[in-house]
Amino acid sequence: MDQNKEVEEVKSEVVGAEPEKPGSMAIAAMIVGIVSILCCAVPFLNVIMGAVAVVLGILGLKNIKAKTASSSGKVMAIVGIVLGGVSVIGGIIWIITLGAGYFFTMARSYQNWY
Repeated sequence: MDQNKEVEEVKSEVVGAEPEKPGSMAIAAMIVGIVSILCCAVPFLNVIMGAVAVVLGILGLKNIKAKTASSSGKVMAIVGIVLGGVSVIGGIIWIITLGAGYFFTMARSYQNWY
C-alpha cells in the first residue's frame, strides 16, 4: 500500500508525437499587437492595428473555447488583446494631444493676424 502512495504520477505522452501548435488567430493577434505598439508614433495606424489585434485575440480565444484551436495559444491571444488595447488607448490619447496642439497653434496664429 505504501508503494502506491509513493508512485509518481506520470504524464501520458505518445513517443514521437508533435506538440500542439497554437492557433493561427492567437499568433496573428500577438504579432499585430507587437507591431501596433512599435508603430505608436503613427497616430491612426496604431489605433487601427490595435483594434485588429484585439479582434484577432478575441476570435482566437473563442476558437480555443470551442476546441477548434489548441489551448497552447491562449497566452498569445491574451497578449495580443492587451497590447492591442494599450495601442488603441495610447493612440487615442496621442490623436487628442496632436489635435489640441494643432488647435492652439492655429488659434495663436489667428490672433497674430488681427
